[in-house]
Amino acid sequence: MDILNNVNMTIGSLTASIGLQKLRNEFAQFPVSQVMGKQINDACNKIGISNSPLDYNFYSTSWDNYQIIASKIYDIVKNFKWEEDRYDCDNRSNTMSSLTSLTARLNTNAGLYCEVKTANGNTFMHWANCVIDKDANMYIIDCDNSGVMQKITSNKFTIGNWSYSLKSIRIG
Repeated sequence: MDILNNVNMTIGSLTASIGLQKLRNEFAQFPVSQVMGKQINDACNKIGISNSPLDYNFYSTSWDNYQIIASKIYDIVKNFKWEEDRYDCDNRSNTMSSLTSLTARLNTNAGLYCEVKTANGNTFMHWANCVIDKDANMYIIDCDNSGVMQKITSNKFTIGNWSYSLKSIRIG
């Protein structure tokens, strides 16, 4: 039985690698631009959130291209069920960022830390993603709110039944 399990694991690993390489080849068609750290700091300051950069060189693409990339990556993430403390908002946000870096070679899909208030009055701390396009515009992508994508123009806004209060991004 161990041999069969090893074969299945090897096949699964190869299938995942081939799929991710296929996405990388598809995303290679999108032009990439360098976004300067100062542009990112200015964008964060403009909406009133802090920024914790992990790198100094940032690479992005247009929002039109990023929407395609994010949609395809969200299609992967949404297939893995949310599981409290094991695969919840912070893990899903990290997966989005990591897969964006791996497949599209862009490091401007950042973890976005925020407070969320629901329509029924529940409040909780939450991680989503903040995408920064080539023009230093910022967009939220929230895997736990149906993969919604929306431009960020201030640190407080509502999407559906959730009210967001943005705190910081961790980019790199």
